[in-house]
Amino acid sequence: MSELESKLIGMIYDAALDRAQWPDVLEEVVRYTGSKTAIFVFLDQLNPEHDFIYSHQIPDVSMAAYQEECIKIIDMRLHAPLWQQAGVGGVVHMNLSDYALKPPDSDEFIFYDRCLKPTGVFYISAVLLDTGQYRWGVLGLHRASCKYEQRELDILRRIGTHLRRALQIYRQLSLVQQHNQDLYRLLDCLKLGVMLIDQDSRLIYTNQSAQNVIEKSKLIKIDQSNRIKISKEHQIKLNQYIQSALFFDQAKSNLNQTDSSSVGGVMALIDQTSEQKLMLSIVPCAKILQQNKMGEPASQRVVIFMTETNQYSELATVFLKNSYMLSSREIQVCELFVNGLNLEEIAEQKGLALSSVRTYLKQIYAKTKCNSQADLMKLLMSATINFEHIA
Repeated sequence: MSELESKLIGMIYDAALDRAQWPDVLEEVVRYTGSKTAIFVFLDQLNPEHDFIYSHQIPDVSMAAYQEECIKIIDMRLHAPLWQQAGVGGVVHMNLSDYALKPPDSDEFIFYDRCLKPTGVFYISAVLLDTGQYRWGVLGLHRASCKYEQRELDILRRIGTHLRRALQIYRQLSLVQQHNQDLYRLLDCLKLGVMLIDQDSRLIYTNQSAQNVIEKSKLIKIDQSNRIKISKEHQIKLNQYIQSALFFDQAKSNLNQTDSSSVGGVMALIDQTSEQKLMLSIVPCAKILQQNKMGEPASQRVVIFMTETNQYSELATVFLKNSYMLSSREIQVCELFVNGLNLEEIAEQKGLALSSVRTYLKQIYAKTKCNSQADLMKLLMSATINFEHIA
């Protein structure tokens, strides 16, 4: 791992909690990959107040065009098949110079004339960071000439892993940030477990969700030295993840020279007797968390996000009410349905007649324009607010 890539990883995790730093991240990415321009887009209809679009060296006229609805549709028509083929975390690269030769009324020429021509770029590489029925996240890099080499695409793929993790962190914190600006109180509001680890691998903070899991779980314990203890077959891997995340800025002397995605990691813990399953994401801690509660600088830290894989799925109720005009009772039925209960079980849990539940379901179908339980499940799964562990 190069020194610049190590620096870039640290900047990414800092920007997860301080979005004002994303322009600096883009500038470093452009410099590191030898690109001319960059665009970083995150759109989430479930939390639209936290959408953002950042760019580096893209003219205002191109940015204004890109945000027009017709250009967005053209962009999707032209390039969505490539994204579907690559998948989340995948990298695509294109030479769009032939767009300038297409008929003036074609999608290709319109995209060239409104977006590419003012910027003076033809070669594009991009990594898909997030996607869903209501979400879209992508980092795109552009050049005027000279296609992206495989080495540069590998860099983008590695960086993409950390960007995806950073977006997960950003999205979870955004759910409560508007209500509470004190960071530690904010972390206590999160529904996923959060643990902070210091440079000696000692646990120095857990939020309430993590405390609840640790107190009842056989999979994870805290020893007398305040270090996390798990099963022997997983302990070595956990220690490696913590060490790589603690000292990622020195990782070029400890890790594979070309694989920066080995900074931190994701692991699953399973208790065969109780069938409890835990997922852990271990990542470098942003500098905003690298201070004590008195605001004094502290040593390097690691953050571990923890969830139970059989956790109850919660829906974005405000979004469902505003978008589909669902009533509170209909949303309650939806939430039980998305958590695997059948109609009879929903009726029993809510104290309703089975015919009433069927009536609610018909109303939900009509409002959401779903034609089957499979369609409704797909829609509701895209409206959950659970944390995704990204390996």
